[in-house]
Amino acid sequence: MVTIHLFFSDLKCDNIFVNRNQGEFKIGDLGLAIVTQQPTARSAIGTPEFMAPELYEEEYNELVDIYSFGMCMLEMVTLEYPYHECKNTAQIYKKVTSCALAAIVISIGISLETAD
Repeated sequence: MVTIHLFFSDLKCDNIFVNRNQGEFKIGDLGLAIVTQQPTARSAIGTPEFMAPELYEEEYNELVDIYSFGMCMLEMVTLEYPYHECKNTAQIYKKVTSCALAAIVISIGISLETAD
């Protein structure tokens, strides 16, 4: 039996399409998707704001899409593009690899709790 691994590699809100009439969600823009028999991939591709830290190290698996989906959820909660304060890809890379996202999530959690 052959195991196939699928990596979307560019999952972001801009690539998630919603059909409210039929209650369907579809992922589009599969130009960067990778289908392979290998359990890991080795190229850093995607939209920097949604890329998991593993992508920058160029050795990753399909779990990077879960990270990207989490970034989509963050965008929907904050109504802002992730790392909108960054002026370039280098600044995003620095924040992603330094775990600056944890501070953002904690501050959102605190502000949501105090909003009650």
